[in-house]
Amino acid sequence: MSYQFDIETAFLHGDMDMIVYIKQAKGYKQVGKENWVWRLNRSLYGTKQAPRMWKEKLTKFPADLDLFSLKSDESSLITRDYSLMLHIHVDDGFLIRKF
Repeated sequence: MSYQFDIETAFLHGDMDMIVYIKQAKGYKQVGKENWVWRLNRSLYGTKQAPRMWKEKLTKFPADLDLFSLKSDESSLITRDYSLMLHIHVDDGFLIRKF
């Protein structure tokens, strides 16, 4: 059995490992705070760090599921008994499961 999926908010799940400040987004108005800057606690679409933070977050979870990555492709994960294979490309995934 196979499944294809999209991780819609992938880049919003990474934890920032450096201090990044941003200006208020256009269309977002807080009266009296127009010139304030905001410190990001998590990654955000459009930041240089977002893809790397998502990749780091993604590489931490396989051990919890008893998955290991292939030496030829870190984005392909498989169980030791070959009953499940997972491939992640950016924010898209493909899962193959053997019954």
